[in-house]
Amino acid sequence: MLGWVARRRVASTRKDATATALSRLRLTGQASVQRRPSVSEQALAPIGQPITSPTDPRWVLAIRTAAELNGEVLPADRRQRLLRLGRLLGLTPFDTNLIIAIVQDQARRGFAPEYCPLAGEPQLAMVARPADRSDHAKRQRWLYSACLLAALLAIELLLIKWLLT
Repeated sequence: MLGWVARRRVASTRKDATATALSRLRLTGQASVQRRPSVSEQALAPIGQPITSPTDPRWVLAIRTAAELNGEVLPADRRQRLLRLGRLLGLTPFDTNLIIAIVQDQARRGFAPEYCPLAGEPQLAMVARPADRSDHAKRQRWLYSACLLAALLAIELLLIKWLLT
């Protein structure tokens, strides 16, 4: 048993010596060394998409969830209403349930319901922002315009054919 422990120490010492030697090596011709962010810098870096507007669907759903809470509990009928609201706001069912869970978690941690969305804002920012509806509306308007133009051209061709015969 003692031999195994001694071999283990020698192996770890070799690994330390190799790591030290490799840390001293530099590539020649490299103007600057790229620094990796420290663990504390990574922890402080913002994650996700911050909530910048009071009309952000994630924020609206969080506020409505806080208003529907009975202490820490959300009754099933109110949860169903919130799920419908999430769908109307363009959120996926998973994201809607996640936002509800974030607000409920803040209530369980002791925050008053009206402060739960504010306390959970960093977690809410990690939820994906729903797709922008304006692109969908633009495509829908373009499709409507194209169909209208095609119908007008068809009517015009029918009128020309009728006049020529």
